[in-house]
Amino acid sequence: TLDGGEASPDELRSLREWLLGEDELRGRVETRETPPAVGRLGPVLDALRIGVDPAAAVLSAALVAWLRTRVGNVQLTLTPERGHPVQVEAKNVRGLDADALAELTERLTHLTSDTPDPDDAGKPDI
Repeated sequence: TLDGGEASPDELRSLREWLLGEDELRGRVETRETPPAVGRLGPVLDALRIGVDPAAAVLSAALVAWLRTRVGNVQLTLTPERGHPVQVEAKNVRGLDADALAELTERLTHLTSDTPDPDDAGKPDI
């Protein structure tokens, strides 16, 4: 899910299209919509469900690449089937150096895989 002031169904659609550009993720990205509010037309896109095993590394790299294209701050909540939700707050991702990007990608890979890294237990959100 996307949270915060910059969150919108359009941002989720952008993320969905970005993820579908990855061969390994095609057919694994589903949308979750809620019914429209009274007086509104059509359902509202509020989350994406992504089947990542065994493509956690691809998902992580795609998320980091998408985050780098965002202009404002983005808050993303990743909720693995097993484990606890993790908040990812993207600030200045465009300006990260190669080492910081690699670290972020690796951490996201562990958090999104079906076998999370036990060293991540108790760590603060990203």
